[in-house]
Amino acid sequence: AAGYQVEAGNLSPYAIESLDGRILESPAFQAGRLTIQDESSMLVAPIGRPVAGQRLLDACSAPGGKATHMAFLLQNGHLDALDISQAKLDLVAGHMERLGLSQQEGLNISLHATNALDFMPPSGTLYDIIYLDAPCSGLGLMRRKPEIKYTKQASDIEALSKLQSQLLDHVASLLKPGGTLVYSTCTLAQAENQAQVKAFLARQADFQLSPIGPEEVQGASVLTADSMIEVLPQDYLTDGFFIARMTKSA
Repeated sequence: AAGYQVEAGNLSPYAIESLDGRILESPAFQAGRLTIQDESSMLVAPIGRPVAGQRLLDACSAPGGKATHMAFLLQNGHLDALDISQAKLDLVAGHMERLGLSQQEGLNISLHATNALDFMPPSGTLYDIIYLDAPCSGLGLMRRKPEIKYTKQASDIEALSKLQSQLLDHVASLLKPGGTLVYSTCTLAQAENQAQVKAFLARQADFQLSPIGPEEVQGASVLTADSMIEVLPQDYLTDGFFIARMTKSA
């Protein structure tokens, strides 16, 4: 109605694709009625299935696109958002402010500048949902950052896989029995994705894979045979992305 060229997204029911690049100038953006995020990463927050009153942890939150989506879906409850960089965490705070989430009654958002491996919540506090959007090789970003293919080495993936394993094991200890763990990356490397999840489940006997159903994503073709999400950049002209959901035994 305001004259901007937009259309519905192909993957996320929350997505509106801007076709003319002027959306940052729109009154809707300035008023905090929308935010900018790649459509594949918009799948992450809903996969956790947050409901009002829950306690959520976003272990690697900057620059904040997923964290604001989590807060929007939660509406009422508590979100702890972590990042190792205070400067990047300030971006998260800015997004929360612009979208009106930091002032929302009943919604408590706490930002922590810390390494997720060192983070411990107050004694006795456990989370209903933990999101780990892990540091990764970023191979899913090659469509818009083609230089990545020249800067990454096999040794980088090996080192990142080790860090991802450590992060998974640590945040698993902070999850309530019966809680949900969502693991995601923006890479296409099997060692960081499916193989990482398989190894985690082998180590953590009280966790099980929670299949993601076709009703949870508009592009059903992104579901793998074992009901995880793998978005290839050429299929929907988005970032390449991987998402798995696991639950902890009650």
